[in-house]
Amino acid sequence: MRRLFVLALMLLAACTAGVLEDTDNRTAEYSGIVVSAQTDRTVAALDETIRFTLTVNYPQHVQLHMPEIGSLIAGLRIVDFGEIGPRLIDNHFVFEKWFNLRADLSGAYIIPAMTVRVVDHDLTREITTPQIFIKVGSHSVRADNETMQDIIDIKPPASLPRDLRLFVLGGVLAIVLLLVCLAVWLYVRRSRAAGFVPQKPAHVLAYEQLEQLERERLVERGIVHTHYVRLSDIFRQYLQNRFAISAVEQTTQELLRSIKGLSDVSVAAKKHTRDFLLQADLVKFAKYRPEKQNIEFNQQQVRDIIDQTRLELESAEQPPVSDSLHGGRK
Repeated sequence: MRRLFVLALMLLAACTAGVLEDTDNRTAEYSGIVVSAQTDRTVAALDETIRFTLTVNYPQHVQLHMPEIGSLIAGLRIVDFGEIGPRLIDNHFVFEKWFNLRADLSGAYIIPAMTVRVVDHDLTREITTPQIFIKVGSHSVRADNETMQDIIDIKPPASLPRDLRLFVLGGVLAIVLLLVCLAVWLYVRRSRAAGFVPQKPAHVLAYEQLEQLERERLVERGIVHTHYVRLSDIFRQYLQNRFAISAVEQTTQELLRSIKGLSDVSVAAKKHTRDFLLQADLVKFAKYRPEKQNIEFNQQQVRDIIDQTRLELESAEQPPVSDSLHGGRK
Protein backbone atom coordinates (compact mmCIF):
# COMPACT_ATOMS: atom_id res chain seq x y z
CA MET A 1 0.00 0.00 0.00
CA ARG A 2 2.81 2.42 0.77
CA ARG A 3 4.40 1.86 -2.64
CA LEU A 4 1.03 2.44 -4.34
CA PHE A 5 0.61 5.71 -2.38
CA VAL A 6 4.09 6.94 -3.37
CA LEU A 7 3.41 6.00 -7.01
CA ALA A 8 0.11 7.91 -6.92
CA LEU A 9 1.89 10.98 -5.54
CA MET A 10 4.50 10.77 -8.32
CA LEU A 11 1.79 10.55 -10.99
CA LEU A 12 -0.08 13.49 -9.43
CA ALA A 13 3.12 15.55 -9.28
CA ALA A 14 3.86 14.73 -12.93
CA CYS A 15 0.35 15.82 -13.97
CA THR A 16 0.66 19.02 -11.92
CA ALA A 17 4.02 19.80 -13.53
CA GLY A 18 2.42 19.44 -16.97
CA VAL A 19 -0.32 21.96 -16.17
CA LEU A 20 1.67 24.53 -14.17
CA GLU A 21 4.76 26.42 -15.22
CA ASP A 22 8.16 25.80 -13.60
CA THR A 23 6.93 27.84 -10.62
CA ASP A 24 3.85 27.26 -8.48
CA ASN A 25 2.01 30.08 -6.72
CA ARG A 26 -0.98 29.24 -4.51
CA THR A 27 -2.94 32.07 -2.86
CA ALA A 28 -5.76 32.40 -0.34
CA GLU A 29 -7.64 35.64 0.35
CA TYR A 30 -10.02 36.88 3.05
CA SER A 31 -11.31 40.42 3.62
CA GLY A 32 -8.33 42.21 2.07
CA ILE A 33 -5.77 39.75 3.51
CA VAL A 34 -3.88 37.80 0.84
CA VAL A 35 -1.70 34.79 1.74
CA SER A 36 0.53 33.39 -1.01
CA ALA A 37 2.60 30.16 -0.93
CA GLN A 38 5.04 29.87 -3.84
CA THR A 39 7.91 27.69 -5.05
CA ASP A 40 10.34 28.73 -7.78
CA ARG A 41 10.09 25.28 -9.38
CA THR A 42 7.85 22.20 -9.25
CA VAL A 43 10.29 19.86 -11.02
CA ALA A 44 13.87 19.72 -9.71
CA ALA A 45 16.96 17.54 -9.62
CA LEU A 46 18.67 16.24 -6.47
CA ASP A 47 21.44 18.84 -6.82
CA GLU A 48 19.02 21.75 -7.30
CA THR A 49 17.64 24.04 -4.59
CA ILE A 50 13.89 24.67 -4.32
CA ARG A 51 12.92 28.05 -2.89
CA PHE A 52 9.63 28.12 -0.97
CA THR A 53 8.16 31.52 -0.05
CA LEU A 54 5.16 32.35 2.15
CA THR A 55 3.98 35.96 1.68
CA VAL A 56 1.19 37.76 3.57
CA ASN A 57 -0.34 41.10 2.44
CA TYR A 58 -2.53 42.53 5.22
CA PRO A 59 -3.94 45.88 6.49
CA GLN A 60 -2.07 47.83 9.13
CA HIS A 61 -4.65 47.29 11.90
CA VAL A 62 -4.51 43.47 11.63
CA GLN A 63 -2.34 41.40 14.01
CA LEU A 64 -0.47 38.64 12.18
CA HIS A 65 0.58 35.23 13.57
CA MET A 66 2.73 33.17 11.20
CA PRO A 67 2.90 29.34 11.46
CA GLU A 68 6.04 27.42 12.47
CA ILE A 69 6.92 26.67 8.85
CA GLY A 70 10.18 24.83 9.52
CA SER A 71 8.43 22.10 11.54
CA LEU A 72 5.77 21.62 8.83
CA ILE A 73 8.14 20.89 5.96
CA ALA A 74 8.86 17.15 6.08
CA GLY A 75 11.02 15.12 3.73
CA LEU A 76 12.80 18.16 2.25
CA ARG A 77 15.98 19.39 3.93
CA ILE A 78 16.18 23.09 4.92
CA VAL A 79 19.56 24.47 3.78
CA ASP A 80 18.82 28.18 4.36
CA PHE A 81 15.98 30.42 5.49
CA GLY A 82 15.12 34.04 6.22
CA GLU A 83 12.42 36.67 6.30
CA ILE A 84 11.72 40.09 4.74
CA GLY A 85 9.56 42.76 6.31
CA PRO A 86 7.04 43.69 7.27
CA ARG A 87 7.23 46.39 4.59
CA LEU A 88 4.57 49.10 4.19
CA ILE A 89 3.27 49.14 0.59
CA ASP A 90 0.08 51.02 -0.40
CA ASN A 91 -1.19 51.20 3.21
CA HIS A 92 -0.70 47.44 3.59
CA PHE A 93 2.03 45.47 5.31
CA VAL A 94 3.84 42.80 3.30
CA PHE A 95 5.66 40.10 5.28
CA GLU A 96 7.64 37.29 3.64
CA LYS A 97 9.34 34.14 4.96
CA TRP A 98 11.50 32.02 2.63
CA PHE A 99 13.19 28.64 2.82
CA ASN A 100 15.74 27.02 0.49
CA LEU A 101 14.99 23.29 0.32
CA ARG A 102 16.71 20.22 -1.10
CA ALA A 103 15.70 16.58 -1.44
CA ASP A 104 17.99 13.68 -0.57
CA LEU A 105 15.99 11.08 -2.55
CA SER A 106 14.18 11.12 -5.88
CA GLY A 107 10.39 11.05 -5.73
CA ALA A 108 7.28 13.14 -5.17
CA TYR A 109 7.05 15.58 -2.26
CA ILE A 110 4.27 17.71 -0.80
CA ILE A 111 4.70 21.12 0.84
CA PRO A 112 1.65 21.06 3.13
CA ALA A 113 -0.98 23.75 3.48
CA MET A 114 0.14 26.75 5.54
CA THR A 115 -2.34 28.30 7.99
CA VAL A 116 -1.88 31.98 8.89
CA ARG A 117 -3.84 33.31 11.89
CA VAL A 118 -4.95 36.97 11.89
CA VAL A 119 -6.74 39.02 14.55
CA ASP A 120 -9.04 41.73 13.14
CA HIS A 121 -10.88 43.79 15.78
CA ASP A 122 -10.86 40.94 18.35
CA LEU A 123 -12.06 38.52 15.65
CA THR A 124 -9.63 35.70 14.91
CA ARG A 125 -9.52 34.16 11.45
CA GLU A 126 -7.39 31.42 9.92
CA ILE A 127 -6.38 31.56 6.24
CA THR A 128 -4.99 28.36 4.71
CA THR A 129 -3.10 28.02 1.42
CA PRO A 130 -3.38 24.95 -0.84
CA GLN A 131 -0.71 22.25 -0.93
CA ILE A 132 2.16 22.36 -3.43
CA PHE A 133 3.34 19.19 -5.19
CA ILE A 134 7.02 18.84 -6.19
CA LYS A 135 8.69 16.14 -8.29
CA VAL A 136 12.40 15.48 -7.73
CA GLY A 137 14.46 13.39 -10.17
CA SER A 138 18.06 12.28 -10.20
CA HIS A 139 18.89 14.56 -13.18
CA SER A 140 17.48 17.82 -14.46
CA VAL A 141 15.64 17.78 -17.81
CA ARG A 142 17.42 20.96 -18.87
CA ALA A 143 20.79 19.45 -17.93
CA ASP A 144 20.12 16.42 -20.14
CA ASN A 145 19.22 18.64 -23.12
CA GLU A 146 22.31 20.79 -22.67
CA THR A 147 24.46 17.66 -22.49
CA MET A 148 23.09 16.43 -25.82
CA GLN A 149 23.78 19.80 -27.46
CA ASP A 150 27.30 20.10 -26.10
CA ILE A 151 28.65 16.77 -27.47
CA ILE A 152 31.99 17.30 -29.19
CA ASP A 153 34.22 15.06 -31.25
CA ILE A 154 36.48 12.61 -29.44
CA LYS A 155 40.10 13.64 -29.43
CA PRO A 156 42.67 11.23 -30.79
CA PRO A 157 44.34 9.04 -28.15
CA ALA A 158 47.27 10.68 -26.42
CA SER A 159 50.54 8.84 -26.09
CA LEU A 160 51.41 7.90 -22.49
CA PRO A 161 54.96 8.06 -21.20
CA ARG A 162 56.60 4.68 -21.05
CA ASP A 163 58.28 5.29 -17.68
CA LEU A 164 55.52 5.25 -15.02
CA ARG A 165 57.82 5.16 -12.01
CA LEU A 166 57.37 8.89 -11.37
CA PHE A 167 53.59 8.54 -11.23
CA VAL A 168 53.83 5.49 -8.94
CA LEU A 169 56.18 7.35 -6.59
CA GLY A 170 53.87 10.38 -6.54
CA GLY A 171 50.86 8.18 -5.75
CA VAL A 172 52.68 6.47 -2.89
CA LEU A 173 53.74 9.82 -1.40
CA ALA A 174 50.16 11.13 -1.68
CA ILE A 175 48.80 8.06 0.14
CA VAL A 176 51.43 8.41 2.89
CA LEU A 177 50.62 12.10 3.33
CA LEU A 178 46.90 11.31 3.50
CA LEU A 179 47.48 8.66 6.18
CA VAL A 180 49.61 11.08 8.22
CA CYS A 181 46.93 13.77 8.04
CA LEU A 182 44.28 11.24 9.07
CA ALA A 183 46.36 10.10 12.05
CA VAL A 184 46.87 13.71 13.21
CA TRP A 185 43.15 14.44 12.84
CA LEU A 186 42.19 11.35 14.88
CA TYR A 187 44.72 12.26 17.59
CA VAL A 188 43.39 15.82 17.88
CA ARG A 189 39.79 14.59 17.95
CA ARG A 190 40.51 12.04 20.69
CA SER A 191 42.37 14.67 22.69
CA ARG A 192 39.38 17.00 22.50
CA ALA A 193 37.01 14.16 23.35
CA ALA A 194 39.09 13.39 26.42
CA GLY A 195 38.67 16.99 27.53
CA PHE A 196 34.90 16.79 27.18
CA VAL A 197 34.47 15.00 30.52
CA PRO A 198 33.48 17.67 33.10
CA GLN A 199 34.21 17.58 36.82
CA LYS A 200 30.47 17.38 37.51
CA PRO A 201 28.00 15.05 35.77
CA ALA A 202 26.74 16.59 32.55
CA HIS A 203 23.11 16.84 33.69
CA VAL A 204 24.02 18.43 37.05
CA LEU A 205 26.07 21.12 35.31
CA ALA A 206 23.24 21.73 32.83
CA TYR A 207 20.63 22.05 35.60
CA GLU A 208 22.78 24.64 37.39
CA GLN A 209 23.22 26.66 34.19
CA LEU A 210 19.45 26.52 33.47
CA GLU A 211 18.66 27.84 36.95
CA GLN A 212 21.20 30.64 36.50
CA LEU A 213 19.57 31.54 33.17
CA GLU A 214 16.14 31.60 34.82
CA ARG A 215 17.37 33.91 37.60
CA GLU A 216 18.54 36.45 34.99
CA ARG A 217 14.92 36.80 33.72
CA LEU A 218 15.97 37.73 30.21
CA VAL A 219 12.53 36.95 28.73
CA GLU A 220 10.73 39.22 31.19
CA ARG A 221 13.20 41.99 30.27
CA GLY A 222 12.46 41.53 26.56
CA ILE A 223 15.89 40.07 25.69
CA VAL A 224 14.50 37.02 23.91
CA HIS A 225 17.32 36.61 21.36
CA THR A 226 20.01 36.46 24.05
CA HIS A 227 17.86 34.04 26.07
CA TYR A 228 17.71 31.58 23.14
CA VAL A 229 21.45 31.93 22.46
CA ARG A 230 22.21 31.06 26.08
CA LEU A 231 19.62 28.24 26.18
CA SER A 232 21.01 26.72 22.97
CA ASP A 233 24.59 26.94 24.28
CA ILE A 234 23.62 25.21 27.55
CA PHE A 235 21.89 22.41 25.63
CA ARG A 236 24.79 21.94 23.19
CA GLN A 237 27.31 21.91 26.08
CA TYR A 238 25.24 19.20 27.79
CA LEU A 239 25.22 17.06 24.63
CA GLN A 240 28.98 17.53 24.29
CA ASN A 241 29.67 16.58 27.92
CA ARG A 242 27.19 13.70 27.94
CA PHE A 243 28.00 11.98 24.63
CA ALA A 244 31.57 13.23 23.86
CA ILE A 245 30.62 14.84 20.54
CA SER A 246 31.64 18.26 19.22
CA ALA A 247 28.16 19.71 19.76
CA VAL A 248 29.39 23.24 20.47
CA GLU A 249 31.46 23.50 17.28
CA GLN A 250 29.14 21.66 14.88
CA THR A 251 26.42 23.21 12.77
CA THR A 252 22.83 22.17 13.47
CA GLN A 253 22.78 19.72 10.55
CA GLU A 254 26.11 18.16 11.61
CA LEU A 255 24.89 17.86 15.20
CA LEU A 256 21.64 16.21 14.12
CA ARG A 257 23.62 13.61 12.17
CA SER A 258 25.76 12.94 15.27
CA ILE A 259 22.65 12.58 17.47
CA LYS A 260 21.07 10.25 14.92
CA GLY A 261 23.99 7.84 15.29
CA LEU A 262 23.65 7.52 19.09
CA SER A 263 22.18 4.10 19.88
CA ASP A 264 21.40 4.84 23.55
CA VAL A 265 19.08 7.79 22.78
CA SER A 266 15.40 7.10 22.11
CA VAL A 267 13.68 8.07 18.88
CA ALA A 268 11.42 10.49 20.77
CA ALA A 269 14.38 12.25 22.40
CA LYS A 270 16.08 12.60 19.00
CA LYS A 271 12.92 14.14 17.53
CA HIS A 272 12.55 16.62 20.43
CA THR A 273 16.24 17.53 20.07
CA ARG A 274 15.76 18.24 16.35
CA ASP A 275 12.64 20.35 17.00
CA PHE A 276 14.36 22.49 19.63
CA LEU A 277 17.56 23.08 17.62
CA LEU A 278 15.58 24.18 14.53
CA GLN A 279 13.38 26.47 16.64
CA ALA A 280 16.47 27.99 18.32
CA ASP A 281 18.07 28.62 14.91
CA LEU A 282 14.96 30.49 13.75
CA VAL A 283 15.25 32.83 16.73
CA LYS A 284 19.03 33.23 16.58
CA PHE A 285 19.50 33.67 12.83
CA ALA A 286 16.12 34.55 11.31
CA LYS A 287 15.12 37.19 13.93
CA TYR A 288 11.95 35.22 14.70
CA ARG A 289 10.30 36.23 17.96
CA PRO A 290 8.21 33.42 19.49
CA GLU A 291 5.31 33.91 21.86
CA LYS A 292 5.77 33.56 25.62
CA GLN A 293 4.12 30.14 25.79
CA ASN A 294 6.48 28.83 23.07
CA ILE A 295 9.49 30.19 24.97
CA GLU A 296 8.39 28.39 28.14
CA PHE A 297 7.73 25.22 26.12
CA ASN A 298 11.23 25.27 24.58
CA GLN A 299 12.87 25.76 27.98
CA GLN A 300 10.88 22.86 29.45
CA GLN A 301 11.69 20.84 26.32
CA VAL A 302 15.43 21.15 27.01
CA ARG A 303 14.95 20.07 30.60
CA ASP A 304 12.86 17.04 29.56
CA ILE A 305 15.49 15.90 27.05
CA ILE A 306 18.16 16.12 29.76
CA ASP A 307 15.90 14.11 32.11
CA GLN A 308 15.50 11.39 29.45
CA THR A 309 19.17 11.13 28.41
CA ARG A 310 21.17 11.87 31.56
CA LEU A 311 23.68 9.28 32.74
CA GLU A 312 22.55 7.76 36.04
CA LEU A 313 25.42 7.37 38.53
CA GLU A 314 24.89 5.74 41.93
CA SER A 315 27.31 8.12 43.62
CA ALA A 316 26.04 11.22 41.84
CA GLU A 317 23.98 13.76 43.76
CA GLN A 318 20.38 14.31 42.76
CA PRO A 319 20.17 17.29 40.38
CA PRO A 320 18.47 20.47 41.60
CA VAL A 321 14.94 20.92 40.21
CA SER A 322 13.52 24.35 39.49
CA ASP A 323 9.81 24.58 40.38
CA SER A 324 9.19 27.35 37.88
CA LEU A 325 10.77 25.44 34.99
CA HIS A 326 8.81 22.25 35.83
CA GLY A 327 5.51 24.03 36.27
CA GLY A 328 5.57 23.55 40.04
CA ARG A 329 5.39 19.74 39.91
CA LYS A 330 6.67 17.76 42.89
